[in-house]
Amino acid sequence: MKYCTHCGAELMDEAVICPSCGCSVGQSTTRSANQNADWNSLCIVGFIVSFFFSVVGLILSVIGYKQVLQNGEKGKELGLAGIVISSVKLAISIIIIFFYVVLFINVVRNGGM
Repeated sequence: MKYCTHCGAELMDEAVICPSCGCSVGQSTTRSANQNADWNSLCIVGFIVSFFFSVVGLILSVIGYKQVLQNGEKGKELGLAGIVISSVKLAISIIIIFFYVVLFINVVRNGGM
């Protein structure tokens, strides 16, 4: 069984053009373990860490996303998701801190509750 080197779709052995992406198939290739090994580890780690430590997850996701774009590795979606999740969590944290500061200032001005 052959697989397209561009999109990874399963091909018939006599295929010359990939029916999924339209690229020329070229030589017969079989799926190897190396095709799954080119994931960007920073994107994966950044995505996971973004749920727990927003700043660290954002930094790792941005670096991993940049590497994916430069090197053509897998993990672009995970990097982008890590960036979005971290950014949203940071924005919510900043809003909550702002409201606590405003509440604290009002309590201090009014002499307590």
